[in-house]
Amino acid sequence: MIVAFEPTIREWQSILESATTDQLKFRPAPGEWTLGQLFVHILEESNHFLSEAQKCMQHDLNREQKMTAEAEAMFAQNEFPDIRIKGDPAHVEKVLQIDNIQHLAFLIGDLKNKVSEMEKAILNQKHFGKTQHPGLGFFDALEWYQYTEMHMRHHLRQKDRILKSWQDHHLIP
Repeated sequence: MIVAFEPTIREWQSILESATTDQLKFRPAPGEWTLGQLFVHILEESNHFLSEAQKCMQHDLNREQKMTAEAEAMFAQNEFPDIRIKGDPAHVEKVLQIDNIQHLAFLIGDLKNKVSEMEKAILNQKHFGKTQHPGLGFFDALEWYQYTEMHMRHHLRQKDRILKSWQDHHLIP
């Protein structure tokens, strides 16, 4: 069954519609992403995950390969674990900072179109291969699609922390 992706994309679009350029550039603490970098991350990763799904529909390789037990639990719950994943602080500076709201809106709209096309492709796929996630084993096209949506939803928690920090930072004592 295909997960409902539309509400998640709409939520990210809504966040962007109410964001200011200053909010997109605000860094809650050294070594943490800005809201603009978070948008770039979810867009880059989502496009990557969807390209993996597309690859799966072009072959029947690795059909018998499995995902890890950790991934099985995530998929069964349809969400990432509610834990804060700390990345390499050096990686923070490598993620592009985009603070152009119109450009990000265009990119989110483009992703929305890709998701819609992917839904149709999955419903009509002729090949059922799998490709490997670096830490979670092998996913088929539908699993990559679901993983993309779960990943975007997982980062809503980070968005909340960034905007809460923004609000706390801008309160007048």
